[in-house]
Amino acid sequence: MNSSKVEFRDNCIDLIRLIAAIVVMFSHSLRWFGVEKPVWGLFFTDGSVGVISFNVLSGFLIFASWERCKNSFGSVTSQIKKYVCNRCFRIYPALFFSCILICIFDFLVKNEELIINAKTPLNIFMYCVAAIHTEPIEGGYSNGVLWTLFNEIILYCVIPVFYNLLRKLNKTQFIVLILVCWVLNWADHFIINISQTKHIFEILGGGGMFPIIMYEYLIGIFVYCFKEDIIPFLRDKKFLAVSIAIWSVWYYIYNYTGLFSRFGEMHNPIFGITLPWIVLGIAYRFKIKLKFDISYGIYLFHMPVVWVMIDITSRSNIFLPFVWMIVIMIAGLSCVFIEQPFMRLKTKLISNVIK
Repeated sequence: MNSSKVEFRDNCIDLIRLIAAIVVMFSHSLRWFGVEKPVWGLFFTDGSVGVISFNVLSGFLIFASWERCKNSFGSVTSQIKKYVCNRCFRIYPALFFSCILICIFDFLVKNEELIINAKTPLNIFMYCVAAIHTEPIEGGYSNGVLWTLFNEIILYCVIPVFYNLLRKLNKTQFIVLILVCWVLNWADHFIINISQTKHIFEILGGGGMFPIIMYEYLIGIFVYCFKEDIIPFLRDKKFLAVSIAIWSVWYYIYNYTGLFSRFGEMHNPIFGITLPWIVLGIAYRFKIKLKFDISYGIYLFHMPVVWVMIDITSRSNIFLPFVWMIVIMIAGLSCVFIEQPFMRLKTKLISNVIK
């Protein structure tokens, strides 16, 4: 492979996450408003494309985050403290705010249907801490996209445990590991739907989904571990042009011609094993920085807004543009007034926490 110096921060990952979040928002809003996804939209209205993109970037970035913490401090305790602070300040402030917003929606829109009982505090705790997509108030709205965040929290915990082992693997061993995990997606109906195995997978996390999508995280980790060799190849314009063309044709044939029956858990495993390389190639092909990163907010708030607008508008799809504008507005407010202030606070407090 062509080898050249790769600057970790010279990328457009924030832009890709924004596009992925918008794709997920389009997919869910069209689905729940009962609108058939347009053929001309191709994969830009397919939520699985956004989820795959998020997963590979999560593996890439979270592994890098732990490695930075590990290299910054000699003490394991200090490494873990900084890592936990980084992760908690990134996800929990906006998650808490989304819980509050859902509770407000409950009172304003579903007031007559609320059943506030002893389960309410537990629901709120499970929502805010474990990212379980339960209703914060019993009988109210839920946030069904949180299963991906729950899996990401599992990834946060897994990476420090297996970091040394993964770092010792050579390329061949790493690829074999990815392929072994990939088989779990192909064999979903033979593995997950066996009652005993399903129970084991659910214990492992994410309603049984973490083992199924783990190979996507591993691809991101693999590229990070060998980035000096792999990224120059992935960002090559010829590789990207050919890969995007072939991938788009396969996507169209699989989704719109009916020539192939559906297979794979959550999304087609062919997409899951091919798209991550294209995503990371694009990420390091362009150096586009965003002043405001609203991707997390779009991901976090779009489903509650969709549910509320469905109730208010009686599922009239002419209001879909308003749904998207409201989601983007709330995501922007969350970024400016919740996420960025807490990230600045993290920078100020983290040295004291480590001490």
